[in-house]
Parts: sequence; C-alpha cells; structure tokens
Amino acid sequence: MSGLFDNARELFLRGELSWNADTIRIMGVDHSVDNPNLATDTYFSDIAAGARRGNSGASGRTDMPTLAGKTTTDGVADADDVTLTLVTGGLTLSSYVPFMDTGADGTSPLISKTDSGTGIPTETSGGDIGLTFSNGVSKVFKL
Repeated sequence: MSGLFDNARELFLRGELSWNADTIRIMGVDHSVDNPNLATDTYFSDIAAGARRGNSGASGRTDMPTLAGKTTTDGVADADDVTLTLVTGGLTLSSYVPFMDTGADGTSPLISKTDSGTGIPTETSGGDIGLTFSNGVSKVFKL
C-alpha cells in the first residue's frame, strides 16, 4: 500500500523533517524480500538490506540517488525523476521509498512508499531503472 510512514508524519508535524532543506534520497524496494510497513517501519535500517536497491544495484544508504529539484506546493512534495543505475538483474522493484539521509542508517527516517505508477513495479535486468514520479495531484506524495 502506498502512503506516508507514520513516523514521517510526526516528524513533519514537529518540524524535524524538511522536504526542501534536508538531504532526501530514494531507494527501490523488492517486496519479495521485505515489504515496508507504513505503521511500524521508521528508519532506513528497518528495511532488509536484501530488499533495498540503489545505484549499481547496491543496498547501502549512500548508494541511493539524492533527489534534486524538490518542490512543495499546496502540501504536495515533488522532485526531478531519478534513475537507479546498473540495478542487479533478476529482482522486482515493487516500490520506491524516499528517506531523509541523516548520515546513519539507524536514524535516517523513511518518508513514504509508492507501489504503483510509471516504472513500478518493474523487473530488473542489470541495466538502469528510471523512476518517474506522478504528474498527477500526488507527485511524490501529498500531505
């Protein structure tokens, strides 16, 4: 299910997470290994390493592309589309999950999960995977 992580809602309300000011990265997630739970998962480290995919198919926090061109209009978060480069073949990217990069896996909060749209889900073949954010009313996510 797509939506905001409960912890991210709390961080937004307390002013501890800023879409525009903070470093926001994004990962592809293979649900056959781990399906992030919006109510109980909180940090990057809560998603199994084997489920996470970033550039060159790696699973570490710093392997995930940083979002550029971030905007907020009418409570809607948007950013430039991204490409995950050279993603390991034989996987299914079932969702994408943006997160705030604090510099540590155990304190980098998950923001939202999107499991439908252009490029999601997709089978990987060892090449690049483009993640195209919605051009509809929700973009990356809507508060």
